[in-house]
Amino acid sequence: MPGTQTLVNELVTKLKKRRVEGSRETALLTAELLRSVISQLKVPPTNQAETLIEAVKSVGELLVAANPVGMLTVLFCKFLIRFVEIQVIKRMNRGLNEPYCRLLKEKFRF
Repeated sequence: MPGTQTLVNELVTKLKKRRVEGSRETALLTAELLRSVISQLKVPPTNQAETLIEAVKSVGELLVAANPVGMLTVLFCKFLIRFVEIQVIKRMNRGLNEPYCRLLKEKFRF
């Protein structure tokens, strides 16, 4: 993920130096960054959801540390993580087994 690491570092620097103005610009840059991170991520055939969630969490933690006041980044990351979890639950309901499904069953008490 060296290419995406550069993108993450650039946005972190912009946030730290307050070069990003307004919620709209923050939202667009965060969405674009997360899209790039996910599209360039090497996802193994097993534990796909867990890999995606960990990638979003790690990037989200860096962005929040750079701009702790900006709740928009936190909301974006939480939304994306929840979206992945819902997709796994849908897959689980269709009968497809994935190791992460058991963790979600325990978490949401299905």
